[in-house]
Parts: sequence; structure tokens; C-alpha cells
Amino acid sequence: MTGMPEGFVLRESVTYPNGGTSTFWACDDVAVVVDDGICLRTEGEPPFDYSLITSKQNAYIRRYSRVFRLLREDLAELDRWLESTEGAYDIELQSTPARRPPDRANNATASPLEMAFEQHFANVYGDGSERFLQREYAVTDPEGHVYFVDYVVRTADGLVGVEENDVSYHHPQLIGTKRYRRQLLKQNSCTRAGIKLYRFSTEDCRFDNRLEDDILSFFGRTPAGFLDSGMLVDRRERDRRLFNRALADAQIEAWDQGIGGCYWSYRVDDPRRSEWSLRTCVAKGWVDMHCGTGDR
Repeated sequence: MTGMPEGFVLRESVTYPNGGTSTFWACDDVAVVVDDGICLRTEGEPPFDYSLITSKQNAYIRRYSRVFRLLREDLAELDRWLESTEGAYDIELQSTPARRPPDRANNATASPLEMAFEQHFANVYGDGSERFLQREYAVTDPEGHVYFVDYVVRTADGLVGVEENDVSYHHPQLIGTKRYRRQLLKQNSCTRAGIKLYRFSTEDCRFDNRLEDDILSFFGRTPAGFLDSGMLVDRRERDRRLFNRALADAQIEAWDQGIGGCYWSYRVDDPRRSEWSLRTCVAKGWVDMHCGTGDR
């Protein structure tokens, strides 16, 4: 493939089941991913595994300081991205100032996928670590349009972001070229703003151990370098209580319909596994000892 700026070397090429390709290029601490035919899909053809995209991209984001991704037909825009920093557009955008985003950090309702991520984050870094997560972080593209990143953590080394991607709304074969191009615009705007943006798909989140290993890999082994985001912990605790209460009630109700019993460990000392401790669950109101009709 031609059209890459001088100095960029082809590192590898990935071919997907639909015949589309992604080529990975690098120069010093910058990487560029070029997609060709990645959105193609014949009628009746199942979409390929979305983690083929997210896993490889996450590896490059971890390795390089900046990673940009474009469709091959948009390669002419690469120079603009490579030359840009967030500050570089200030003069250029005086006539089209960034739109002021609404405050969504503490009032946006968490989806089940997001709540699962928050739980795994707490499992890894301990209870209370959710305060480091800034939800709905606003990012502006070069034209002043505002996008929101699911989570951003401020670390001593910079900003680390996470997008929880439902395959139905992010897979290029399912959303088509126009929406995928817009998704890449948001992603490149994050890179421009200095955010290392990782993506987790619904497929990635099916495996608890794998997801928690990835969290450690992307954010760091300990939260020592994290900076408090200011996210309201009481909102997080409220959501966590509602989620765990609904889960416990459903489990007890299910057992009430049959013969058997359900149980928790009476006490678990590991704060990352607090949901397994009956004492903690009762104390936090996650389990109502008086609900249901069966004997316990």
C-alpha cells in the first residue's frame, strides 16, 4: 500500500474473515492502523469476532504513545492528525468554538456492561477505587463536535480511557462505513487529546479473569499513580447496591421456587471479593435477610 508518510514502516497486516484487512504502521512512538474493506458484509454472513479488532488495537495502544486509525479512503487526512495536538487547533477553531458539553459525569445512568466494568475495576484495585473513574469524559474533535468517553482515569503518566463497546453498535460490519468513520473520528480525537483509549467488547467482558488481567495491564498494577476524578462515590455505591440487591433477590426468589438452597460465604477478608461475604452483603443492604418465602 502507498500513501504513508515517510518514515512509517509496515509492522504487520491482518486479514479478517470477510476479506477486509488492517495494516499496522509505526514510526518512532506513533502507530497508524489503516482499514480496507473492513465494513464489507454479504447478506446472511455472520459478522466476524469483534475482539479481532479490539485485542490487536489495544496491544498497539499499550505499546505506542499515539495510535491513529483511518479507513484507506480517508488516508489523505493522516497528515492532519499526525501534525495535530489539542492546542494546535485553538487558533484554527476560533470561528467554530467547541460546544460546551453537558455535565454527565455523575448523573448518566450506567448500563449493565458499564456496571460490570466498574465492578471488575473495584475487584482489581479494591473497594473505593471507583472514585478514580471519571465517567462520560468529554472530548472535542477538530470541528468542535463533542463526544463522550465511557471512562477516563487520570494517572501520573497521563489519561487512560476505556470504551465499553456493545458489538451491535460498534462492529464495522454491523454499523456500516459512515458510522464506523464517525467512530474513528472520536477515537482519533481522543489520541489527539492525549488519551490512550482502550476498547472492551461484550465478548471481552464474558471472561472475568481475562478482563481483570487487561485492566491491570492497561491501567497499571496498583492505583498508586491514580488521581481522584471527583466522581461521586455515593452515586457509584447507590448503583452498586441496586445492582447487587436485584441480583440477590433474583437468586433467592429462584431458589424459593424449587428445592434446595443458596448460600454465601459468611466472611471474606479480600476486599476485592466483598460480594462473596454475607456479612458485608447484609451490612451494605445488598441482601435482605427477610425477603422471599422459603426457609433460610
